[in-house]
Amino acid sequence: MTFHVHESLKTGATQDEIMETIGVAVLIGGGPAVMYGCEAVEALKQFSEAMPT
Repeated sequence: MTFHVHESLKTGATQDEIMETIGVAVLIGGGPAVMYGCEAVEALKQFSEAMPT
């Protein structure tokens, strides 16, 4: 999960685009996807803070 978030940010995806993707994954994947979605949101938060603006 963290790899995909990191590479998405690196290639220019915005935080909003990544959050939308996580939301769609949770809608489609149900309960199990919530756990992975939480990991992805945490990775997004950490990588966004670490990347230069």
